[in-house]
Amino acid sequence: HLSPDDPSLWLELANAYLTRGDRLERPLDYAFALDFYARAVQKLPASPEARFNLAYAFERLELWPDARDAWTRYLELDPQSPWSDEARAHQRNAQSILDRRLELRRRLVTDPAAYLNLPDSQAETEEQLGSRRGRGPSPSGAALRIPAS
Repeated sequence: HLSPDDPSLWLELANAYLTRGDRLERPLDYAFALDFYARAVQKLPASPEARFNLAYAFERLELWPDARDAWTRYLELDPQSPWSDEARAHQRNAQSILDRRLELRRRLVTDPAAYLNLPDSQAETEEQLGSRRGRGPSPSGAALRIPAS
């Protein structure tokens, strides 16, 4: 019998929201997943699955500083598992996006004319900023880490 305060229930709900968010491209589902993963991590701070999926939820919401930091915490907890290579790829991607955004901000301050010459289309601008909505790196093809039974 599961209690509403059971972190395993929160993980299952978070997994369901994350999966539905991926399938239907619904940011609200990523936000719900993030909330449940954060609750689970508070109760189960040593859970690699909860930490991996928390980082992935931050990424799906394009909360890049939080995603990078969450990937780092996951790797501190689980540096050698088969999932660690994928986590490192996600961590590098988040850092790369943050670096590109910092460079664009620096250009705005140091060379506003060049910054103003950036492409007008939103798609090109998002690409320059590293937006990867719905397309985070997944070398293994996996997006969600579910514990082995």
